[in-house]
Amino acid sequence: MLVDDSGEVAAEVDFRKGHKRKTLVVGAVAATVKVVCQNCMAPANIDINATVRLLIVGSDDELAALAENDDGMVCVEEQVLLVDLLEDELILSMPMVGRHLDGLCTPSPALLAAQMAAEKQTAAETAKAVTNKDTYKAFAGLGALTAGMFDKKDS
Repeated sequence: MLVDDSGEVAAEVDFRKGHKRKTLVVGAVAATVKVVCQNCMAPANIDINATVRLLIVGSDDELAALAENDDGMVCVEEQVLLVDLLEDELILSMPMVGRHLDGLCTPSPALLAAQMAAEKQTAAETAKAVTNKDTYKAFAGLGALTAGMFDKKDS
């Protein structure tokens, strides 16, 4: 998840004629974005790099007909919006879990205090449940119900 919409993007894109005279977009895009670190919940800057190699096609049928190793993009208009193309490639290159590089996480004092309070509360609730005599016992009456059912009968 992005912290804000600030960041820097650098792109180099070349438009060529590709297979069967379709427009081929080749290039690279790099960006630095600020995400919420999923370890410490603090903002973290991450670098994203993506290579672009897309064939521009006019319909979903043409997209489905592309070779397995070709990526494509459907564009029904005469012009491709470069911003959309680059945004899609950057989103696809984002890491699954945003976080600081190893060793750079510094949990905030508020987060540490909240984690310690939650652990203490859980420990207190567990201790209370163990000592509480009003705890529901699902099989407490089972012994009385089955008394005599499994005794061996001499016949």
